[in-house]
Formats: sequence, structure tokens, C-alpha cells
Amino acid sequence: MSDRRAPRASALTILIGGGLILFAVQSQPGGYSLGDVPEVFNRVFNRYLI
Repeated sequence: MSDRRAPRASALTILIGGGLILFAVQSQPGGYSLGDVPEVFNRVFNRYLI
């Protein structure tokens, strides 16, 4: 804002994050508990990054 430019990167990041949240809600309708988060993180990390 101080450079008088539109925050395009920020808007794109928010849209991508919203899309990922929507995808997570549709793929796991019951949601995840706080205890499930580490296991889910490891599963996604192993699937896509290893």
C-alpha cells in the first residue's frame, strides 16, 4: 500500500488458501481433531514431497 501498488500477491494467496480450505472440507466432511493434525501433516508431506 505504501508503494501505491495493488496487493495482488496477497489477494492471490488468500484465494489459494480459501480454495485449499474448501478442498479440505469437501474431502473430510467430519473435519479433523487437533490430535489428528500431526498425522495428517506427515501423510501429506510424505505423499507429495518425498
